[in-house]
Amino acid sequence: MFEISQATKQVPETSIVRFRLRTSCYPASRIKDWFSFLIERNVKELDLNFDCYCLARSVLNATSLTVLKLCRMTLRTRSLSTLHSLKVLSLIDVIFDAKSLKNIISGCPIIEELYVHRESYARDHVDFSVSKTLKYLLLSGLQFNCQWLEGLIYGLPLLEGLTLYSCIGLKNIRIGSHSLKSLYFSNDFVSENLSIDSHSLTTLDVYTRSGAWKATFRTPNLVYLRLHCGVKAVISIQAPNLFEGILDLGHYSKYVPSYDDTVHFLANFNSMKKMMLRIDEQEIIFPRNIRNTCSPPLPNLKHLKLKIRRELKTKSELEDSVYWCAPSLETLELDVMEYCNRKHLKVKMRCNELKRKSELEDS
Repeated sequence: MFEISQATKQVPETSIVRFRLRTSCYPASRIKDWFSFLIERNVKELDLNFDCYCLARSVLNATSLTVLKLCRMTLRTRSLSTLHSLKVLSLIDVIFDAKSLKNIISGCPIIEELYVHRESYARDHVDFSVSKTLKYLLLSGLQFNCQWLEGLIYGLPLLEGLTLYSCIGLKNIRIGSHSLKSLYFSNDFVSENLSIDSHSLTTLDVYTRSGAWKATFRTPNLVYLRLHCGVKAVISIQAPNLFEGILDLGHYSKYVPSYDDTVHFLANFNSMKKMMLRIDEQEIIFPRNIRNTCSPPLPNLKHLKLKIRRELKTKSELEDSVYWCAPSLETLELDVMEYCNRKHLKVKMRCNELKRKSELEDS
């Protein structure tokens, strides 16, 4: 089966804007004829998805292409491509070796978007340079070291969006960029330290299951943060404009955090006004001695959505602790996850315009 987009049918035969092909079995000779036909008519956009087909060399020399999206194909080339007009290159679950990938990307002098995603991890280290025109970069399922990554980002003065997903070989990562506005980082593998220094960054999404994980964020214009990490994580953050965040704290080791650790962790986000916090009940119910000796960690928080992963047993104690933790709280929403006979039940309790318990008692 193959598809030709409606846009293709609406243009003259001498020019093809967009061609989309989806097939599982089709004669290779017929596909090659299709490519010749398209290139002769200066095709602008190609979106190809079919198994176990090695892309014809003629496509990599198509100077008219502005968008090339490949899925489940094979790339093998020992010479540089000549994709001089290409702005978007997407390789989703494409089979390639490091040399072929380098040769293709090196032939894209005005590229703006690059997406390389592998469902099965690449066996060899990738190593390529990208044109300074690149604005958006996604690397997933690849193997490379931190030094190469630092050099790559440093050489991209226009980079605005960066996604690093399940890449191996990373340890003690440093990401510095004056142009970066959005960063998504996800890594289940051991990554001891993550350092992010970006003046323009406004959105940050970090996911890790590493137990002994440390992070430093110097992001003065950060507005939104999503953070999934173990409760033992050590965070240092400089983000005075941080307004909203999602914190998902879990156990990934036998380590049991102390209440002091939890208070210290939450205090890193004291500028937040709106937060969704996923945590176990026993970790957020602070004993009275902690409340008497420590300052509230979230003094500026106005709106809180609290997700408790286990059955709620002490609602009144939980509320007391929450009001102490966030004394300026105006709205609170509790999502309680109960597990009974392998069934997942969700109980939602919402209270608007809340006042602190102490104020209610005084009145």
